Amino acid sequence: MVCVCLCNTGELVVWNPIIRMFKMLMLTYSNSQGFYNMYDDSIGFCVDFVDDYNIVHIKHTHFRLTINIYSFIEGSWSTPRFLIYSP
Repeated sequence: MVCVCLCNTGELVVWNPIIRMFKMLMLTYSNSQGFYNMYDDSIGFCVDFVDDYNIVHIKHTHFRLTINIYSFIEGSWSTPRFLIYSP
């Protein structure tokens, strides 16, 4: 799988060249700085314990890190529970 950032919009597209399918990842969590900034943000792939493919988006803005995880099974973004109330 390949994750591509569209430079004009900051949207992320996950592409699987083997099966020739892609999915645009929509922004569903609040962020005033836009979705993805290729100079400050990081993206990672992982598979969890229920064999769900996940995209991990780490955003760095104003000396603060925000982490959100996209679940392909659920089709949505979430913030890990251990980070919700962390400083």
